[in-house]
Formats: sequence, structure tokens, C-alpha cells
Amino acid sequence: MLGLLFISLLVFHLLAPAGWLLSLLITCGTFLYHFLMRLGVGYLIPNRFTGREKWFRPKNWEPRLYEKLNVQAWKRHMPTFDPESFDLSRHSLNDVIGTMCKSEVVHEVIILFSFLPLLASILFGEFLVFLLTSFFAALLDTLFVILQRYNRPRLMELRDRREARAKRHQTED
Repeated sequence: MLGLLFISLLVFHLLAPAGWLLSLLITCGTFLYHFLMRLGVGYLIPNRFTGREKWFRPKNWEPRLYEKLNVQAWKRHMPTFDPESFDLSRHSLNDVIGTMCKSEVVHEVIILFSFLPLLASILFGEFLVFLLTSFFAALLDTLFVILQRYNRPRLMELRDRREARAKRHQTED
């Protein structure tokens, strides 16, 4: 699909006059790339995370960063692709934590892939346009990574307390 998009853009670039049509094609092509890339990355990354992996452990400096960014104030305004997958009344605590980890990884990969359109600037020029769209797309996904990393530690602590309580009850029996 992305190959077809690239070939279409190449043909239009060769046939279309420069100016507004080229700008329109670059904008539409870049938008389509970002849309399809996000869907593809979300679909391809498996949901195999537990939250116990080193990558997902909270760093000591994160709470101060979240406070400075005032995450508490804006987190409820962020959209969620599939809100049901984070619903603790429908899924276990471990499943929700795993989904949060997957979501973080998905957005981190998307951040990296957001800069691939810079390669199109070799063909079309307009490096600044590609740079700005890539930068702002990556910035948006950074907010989703922050959101996942902000919310997950509380659920992980709850899980750890429940597991510790279950172990205590097992040893008492």
C-alpha cells in the first residue's frame, strides 16, 4: 500500500505542474503515510508485554517531569484509539497493563517512523515542510508515550500489592 502511494506521488510529481498541486499532493501523501503507518504499526506490534520488562520501569526523574508538564491537567483530554482495552471492568489488571505497554511501544515506534517522510524531500524538495510535519507528528506521539508512562505505575503498584497479598494468604494456608 505504501509502495503504491509512493509510486502515485512520483507519477504525479513528474506529470503535474509545480505549485499548488504539488503542495496538495505532498500534504495528502504525507497525511496518508502518517495515517496508514499508525494503523500498521499498531496492528503489527504484538501484545506480549507484562510491564515487568526493564524498559517499562518508571525512572526516578519521571514524576518531576510529569509535574512540570502538568500531565494531570491534560491527560483526560487525550483521545484513546480503543478505550475498552483499558477498561478494568472488562479486562484483568495484567491485561490492561500489557495494553498500556503495547501502546507505549507503538507510539515510540511511530515517533521513529514519523521522520521517514524526510526521505521524500530528496525527490520533492520542500525539506522544511517534511521536517515540520514529521516533527509535529512525533511530538504528538510523544504526548501519548508520556501519558502511558504516567498512568501505568499506579496500576503496576496495585498489581504488586495484590500479588503480595495473594502470596501472604497462600503461605498462611
